[in-house]
Amino acid sequence: RPGLHAAPLPRACTPVTLQLVPRPSGAAGGAPGAPVTELRSALGLGTVLGGGTNAQYLAVGAAAVVLALAVPAAASGLRMRLVAAKSHPLAARTIGIAPEAQSALSFAVSAACTCFAGVLLGLITGFVSPDPFSLTFGISLIAACVLGGVGTVLGAVAGGVYLTWNPSLSSAVGLPQPVVQGLVLIG
Repeated sequence: RPGLHAAPLPRACTPVTLQLVPRPSGAAGGAPGAPVTELRSALGLGTVLGGGTNAQYLAVGAAAVVLALAVPAAASGLRMRLVAAKSHPLAARTIGIAPEAQSALSFAVSAACTCFAGVLLGLITGFVSPDPFSLTFGISLIAACVLGGVGTVLGAVAGGVYLTWNPSLSSAVGLPQPVVQGLVLIG
């Protein structure tokens, strides 16, 4: 049916694929992972050591910049073009919007933010490995999307807070994470 979208499905397929497909041992060290000792700026702005406090400050600053860019973009005409191209591609085409171009733009922006977040995650933890991205984490991502809602910046922040807060909450109440996750979603 038009209007029904299976958006969470690709997010769920990635962790499953990681379990089934052999992992290459290229830049990230394969299954064992690789240490991240430092990040050197390509613009000559300096070096940040992996696993340090400066890496955390850099990540918080980067999140603030991305959110500062996302809030005005969410209220702009660009968002309306993206919604029109996704929801009603034929109608969007009649008013001069190319759905393929809008999809490519949203994919490119999403990929850039995800790559940037991955670099910062490796820098904060001091290690890069595919192991933290399990099937359980994929389900937690879908739960965060459901809990925070999609389509708003506040929903993305709420989902991120949930992902960060859920392990602490489950250890505090003494229940497994999936149980706490189910109770929070039901509540």
